[in-house]
Amino acid sequence: MTSICFPEFLTRDQIHPDPPEVTERKVEALVAALTLDEKISLLGGSREPECKGKLGNAGYMWGVPRLGIPEIVMYDGPAGITGIVDTTGLPQPSLLGCTFDDEMAYAFGKVAATEAQACSGNFVLAPQVDVIRSPHFGRNKDMKSEDSYVASRMAVAEVRGMQENGAVGTLKHYAAANLAGESASCYPRAVVDEQTLHEVYLRPFRWAIRKGGAGCIMNAYNYINEEYMSANRHLNEDVLRGWWGFQGAMMSDWGSVHKFTLNKGMDIEMPFPAYNDRKHIFRHLRKGDYSFDEIDMSVRRILHSMAAAGLLSLVELDDDGRAKVDENHPFPLVKDIVGYLKMCHSILPIKR
Repeated sequence: MTSICFPEFLTRDQIHPDPPEVTERKVEALVAALTLDEKISLLGGSREPECKGKLGNAGYMWGVPRLGIPEIVMYDGPAGITGIVDTTGLPQPSLLGCTFDDEMAYAFGKVAATEAQACSGNFVLAPQVDVIRSPHFGRNKDMKSEDSYVASRMAVAEVRGMQENGAVGTLKHYAAANLAGESASCYPRAVVDEQTLHEVYLRPFRWAIRKGGAGCIMNAYNYINEEYMSANRHLNEDVLRGWWGFQGAMMSDWGSVHKFTLNKGMDIEMPFPAYNDRKHIFRHLRKGDYSFDEIDMSVRRILHSMAAAGLLSLVELDDDGRAKVDENHPFPLVKDIVGYLKMCHSILPIKR
C-alpha cells in the first residue's frame, strides 16, 4: 500500500461528499484494508479517552486514523444539539412542523450541523421523524406532525441541511415509536397492520432516505408486531435495505439491544456493545449463524453513512485502487489529545 501523511484534523474546508462512484471505490478499498479488529471496533460505541476532556456529546466511536477515517462524535438533538457548551436554542421541532416551510427545515438542520462541527461532532442524532399519535406521549414536542406527509417533507429538508453542511443526519426512531413508555425500562408493544405501517409510520423514513439521502437510522426501543425493533429482520433488512435501497448504517438507541442483532440488520450498538461485542461475534461465527461477509457488510454501511456528509474526504486511493496508509498512526490510536479549546476550533481528529 502507498503511504500518506494525513493532517491532524479534518477541517471544514476539507469536508465534501464524493460522487457515488468515488464513494463506492473508497468504501471497497477501506473494507479490504481494515483489519478484523478495526472492523469490530466500528460496530459499537467506545469510551472517549479521559485526556480528551468532556464535550457533553451523546456517543463516541474510535475512527481508524491510519486510513483517514475520523472518529465519530455524536450529539443528541432533535432541536439543534445538546451538550455542555452554549448552542442555539432552536424551537421545538413540533413548531417547525407548523411552518410547512422546507427552507426553514433546511436551516434548522444546518444550524445543528454547523454547531455540532464547532464542538468536534459529525453525527447529529436527529431528526425525529416519528408521527405524533398519542397526546400523552412526552416526545411529541420532538416530532414534526401528526400528518405523515408534513413529517416527510420536513425530514427531507432537515436531513439535507445537516448533510450538506458536514454532519450525518440520524433518523429516529425506526419505527412506530409514538406511544407512552418509550424508555429502556418500559417497552411499548405496537401492533400495526402492513398498510398503516407503510402509509403512516414508515413514510417519513422512506422519504428522508430516498429524497433526502439520510446517512443513518436509529432504531426504536419498542416491540412492533411482537418483535423488538432492534431484532426485526423484516423491517431492518427486507424493507429498509431491500425495498428502499438504504445503504447507510442502523444504530441502536441507547440500551435498545437485548440479544445478538448484527445478523438482524443492526450495525452499531450504542452506547457500547453489550450483546454485539467481540465475544458474541466470535460465538455466532462459530455457530454459523453469522459470517465474516456480514461483518464487512456492516462496515460498508457505516462507511456509507460517513460518506453521506463528506467524512471520507481524506481517504485516498493509489493507482491500484488500494487505500493509502499513514504508517505513523497504526491502530490502536495514540491518545495524545491536543485539548478541548483547540478541538472546538477544529473538527474531527485524525491523529492522536
